[in-house]
Amino acid sequence: MKIVRFIIFQVIVCCLFYGSMQAQSKLRSWKTDEDFDPGFKKMLVIGMIESSSFRTETEDVIVSEARKNDIQATMGIFKFPPGLGSPFEDMAKVRNGLMEKGYDGLLSVAIFRISAKRYIPPNKVYVPIAYYSRFGSYYNNSYAVIRTPGYLTTEDQFFIECNFYNLKDGKLIWSGRTSAFPQNTLSSRITKFSKLLFKELKTQGIIAKD
Repeated sequence: MKIVRFIIFQVIVCCLFYGSMQAQSKLRSWKTDEDFDPGFKKMLVIGMIESSSFRTETEDVIVSEARKNDIQATMGIFKFPPGLGSPFEDMAKVRNGLMEKGYDGLLSVAIFRISAKRYIPPNKVYVPIAYYSRFGSYYNNSYAVIRTPGYLTTEDQFFIECNFYNLKDGKLIWSGRTSAFPQNTLSSRITKFSKLLFKELKTQGIIAKD
């Protein structure tokens, strides 16, 4: 009888672990139902992170993964370094300037606490908030939240959020976010997230498959 109970216990533990791993291995995402030209080839990656060092690390990881997937990518911190004030106030000018250099997509990456109003529990369908539709409005509504000094050092649960914007018309075409995780696993989560991100972008037809 004890052996049977032990086996049942082991099965339950394995199921819970597998379920947890499955939840961590997926992104909750949304894709526009409007038509767009697929197959983006050159993107700018903008980490919306107050810490310059961690922003650099995050952008570098995602840019490296983009290049592994045959996508030209550049770290946003080189073009829009800290201290510029309001660099995206005139998004039409920004978009035109980037397109002149061959960019066709903009990928934003932000990290939020689950206490943020934008957090959506996993039992609900994820749909981006209205101001996500354009990067300028998203940036203005989001950066104030994460600009607080020490924002990423608190012992809280966080999630990573990523948006992909079409520079041709400036519209949001894809948005995704991870499940919640503790602050002390943040660096390792970014690496795992970058791999999931490009797998999802391929699946959704945002970038070309191999």
